[in-house]
Amino acid sequence: MSEPTRRRAVPEPLRRRALDVYQRLRALALDLYRASGGRPDGAETFELPITIELGRAGMREASARHGETMLRDLVRKTEDLAASLLAFRPGRAYCFFCQSSSCAHSEPPTAMSVLAGYVPTGRPRWLDFPSLALESRDPRVDAVFSERPEVIALFRSHDALLAEMLPDFRESDTVYDLLGEAVIGPLPLADDASGRMGEAAVTIQVVRCLGHDGEPELRLNAIGRVPDGGDLRGFLEVGGDDALARALAIADHELDSLNRRLRGTRRAGKPEIDPAEPVDVLLRRLARRIEQIYRQRGRRTHHAQFRNEEGVRPTRKALDDARTARPHHVYMDERGGTFVILGPKGRVHVFSPAGRHVTSLSATGEEIQSRIDRRRWRAATSTEVASFKSAISPSNGR
Repeated sequence: MSEPTRRRAVPEPLRRRALDVYQRLRALALDLYRASGGRPDGAETFELPITIELGRAGMREASARHGETMLRDLVRKTEDLAASLLAFRPGRAYCFFCQSSSCAHSEPPTAMSVLAGYVPTGRPRWLDFPSLALESRDPRVDAVFSERPEVIALFRSHDALLAEMLPDFRESDTVYDLLGEAVIGPLPLADDASGRMGEAAVTIQVVRCLGHDGEPELRLNAIGRVPDGGDLRGFLEVGGDDALARALAIADHELDSLNRRLRGTRRAGKPEIDPAEPVDVLLRRLARRIEQIYRQRGRRTHHAQFRNEEGVRPTRKALDDARTARPHHVYMDERGGTFVILGPKGRVHVFSPAGRHVTSLSATGEEIQSRIDRRRWRAATSTEVASFKSAISPSNGR
């Protein structure tokens, strides 16, 4: 067997030229990204294939041809990345008509509104939950209208949600691919304005769009309003319903595991896995979990409920780990707006900004590093750490 060829050291002038070429290409990509509406935050990356022909014959024509191909690829990459990152906005549905998740059509008008699908021109079609239950002919619809309504879940597939939309308005389907959703209601939630219990419904979607690294990523999106008209996400972040927030956090963790599996398959060059089936399983498992939460609440006292939740979840170490956590073990979840505490032995605890415990999970070092690398978690600032420590101090009674 022959000796492996040793690579020559690259002369410094050539190294400087290579760096200059890269910096010029990066500047071009940044200008194209901004022109597409992107707001660079330093986390966006993507790979760009480049063909270089070394032969002298027809060099000018080949350079022009390969240069145009590179530019087309660069424009497509920056446009897709900008559109995808702008399309996903937690707590809002995507409007294919406006190509935005920030327009007036993208938020539910009332606490009982759920996403029933899209009208032909691509605007979200909001419907109150009981009406959708009737329209879906669900056999449990009587329970929704009973004196003591039962919480039920309805499922909508990608095809069912987009069935009425005209082809001309489905171009953004590649940017914001809605794989399916579960709509759940009526949820008894506290109305801060009146102090009484009110009713709400939630639309929980799984969406496929591009992540900051330019690779497809699945994301969980919970959309809804609470009875006083506020945003459901904000309500959960301040501890409005810890059990519901916990159920969503567990599903988000499961979705991260599925994302790692899909990425591993792509990078290994294996056939692409169709995420439709595992997404359907995840949504149904989450829906059953939420149905069970509210079913059990109807059967036990507040004291018994509290005792049960504390008994079945590994939460006893959460507060101890949080109070003793060093600043470099405190992170912010960019998607959920929650604090993430890295405890000993792979324990990970999630807290709301108000210091309420949301959930506890076990994670490997690789899983933790993956979320940090993908900018899902970022190190908390000293001000954020101080605010969190104050929120969970014994003087606050937590």
